[in-house]
Amino acid sequence: LLMGAAKFNKDITIRGAKPTNISFMFQAAASFNSKLNIDTSNCDNFTGMFLSASKFNQPLTNFDFSKAVLMGDMLSYATSFNQPIDFGNMPLLQKAGYIFSNSNFNSSIKFNAPILQDASGWFLNNPKFDNTIIGSFRSVVNMEYFFWYASSFNKPINDWDIRNVLSFIGFM
Repeated sequence: LLMGAAKFNKDITIRGAKPTNISFMFQAAASFNSKLNIDTSNCDNFTGMFLSASKFNQPLTNFDFSKAVLMGDMLSYATSFNQPIDFGNMPLLQKAGYIFSNSNFNSSIKFNAPILQDASGWFLNNPKFDNTIIGSFRSVVNMEYFFWYASSFNKPINDWDIRNVLSFIGFM
């Protein structure tokens, strides 16, 4: 929709439509930092939605992530984004690699994704993240580069259920 619209910065309301795929919707919309009113109750693909939207810092509290399957790179390079995230119940989420990579995100995260398999690179090259993650990694098999160059992170992770992870390459 606004991919590469470097100067766009207006509120967005989408009425009536219930999109299923909003991937890369605001990719590289470098100036975008306005309110969003989008019915995401049918969306299964949030991949790269705010990728490189460097000024975006609006709450996502009105987003419904319950049908999300893909969320990779959703906020990668969104260097201003720092809102608390409560993804809620995401029973279908499978892939969420690099979701906060190359950003300055440092707010709390809550999620429930019982079949999530790919949590690779969540905080790759994120120099600011040092906050709480509340959720289950029980079904995750890939946590490669999860905290790679996340130079500020210093929270306990000993209560995380990571028994099914097969790859920890570059985890920290």
